[in-house]
Amino acid sequence: MSGRLPSIGHRPLSLKLTQDSISIGKEKLEIKDKKDVQILIVGYQGQPINQRTAFYQAHNGNDNLMRIRYGGKVTEFKFVLDSETHKDKLINFCKANGFETLKRKARHNTKL
Repeated sequence: MSGRLPSIGHRPLSLKLTQDSISIGKEKLEIKDKKDVQILIVGYQGQPINQRTAFYQAHNGNDNLMRIRYGGKVTEFKFVLDSETHKDKLINFCKANGFETLKRKARHNTKL
């Protein structure tokens, strides 16, 4: 009930989205078509989860997902949103720059 998921093969890297590229650690990928990037926003670290079975459960922040199509392959990266402000900044940036953001609804898997 803690809301934590095990992380196997976890390698923390910086993930930076700009208008025309994505930086993952030291690697920089040019974005040719913004439709090749989809961002699933689940919640920020500490965001309360509305549930009937568990009280005081909160998001751990690392359930957010960025899916990238590049070179004929699809890669997924989980990323952490540290706060509600961080989440709002990401949403506003994506709207202003034409990136698609999705929100997961009530524990159902959302296909990207």
